[in-house]
Amino acid sequence: MQDNYIVLRLLKNFKKNQEQACSHIVHIYDIHSTRFEVEETFNPITQRGGQKWTVNLNDHYCQCGKYSALHYSCSHIIAACGYVSINYFQYEDVVYTNEHILKAYSAQWWPLGNEATISPSDDSWTLILDPSTIRAKGRPKSTRIRNEMD
Repeated sequence: MQDNYIVLRLLKNFKKNQEQACSHIVHIYDIHSTRFEVEETFNPITQRGGQKWTVNLNDHYCQCGKYSALHYSCSHIIAACGYVSINYFQYEDVVYTNEHILKAYSAQWWPLGNEATISPSDDSWTLILDPSTIRAKGRPKSTRIRNEMD
């Protein structure tokens, strides 16, 4: 169930990135090293966009940081790939492939057995709390500075 949710969320993000890529303007820096400047169009309704990002397809890099964090193509990489007619799926990480998911779940799994045999039978350990993290009784004192509106 959780895996289906993750896959549906990824597909939704892929589709959103594809739609956003259609509105980007791509400028070429160096076609041989596949360096581009991708400019987002400004949306006057949401007051967002208009930023420029550097994309380097050879190094699998986008300046926005989404590709480095999530390892799948952001809208800037999709726009740059579309500009030079390259399939952007080659920039997806291998963890998003069916083969990788199959390998992750194909290993031998051993049952854990009875819960009573797993947990420790004696209660010899105790949890000691840090006294500096314990709050005092009552309502916490406000640290907000009051002004004329209050």
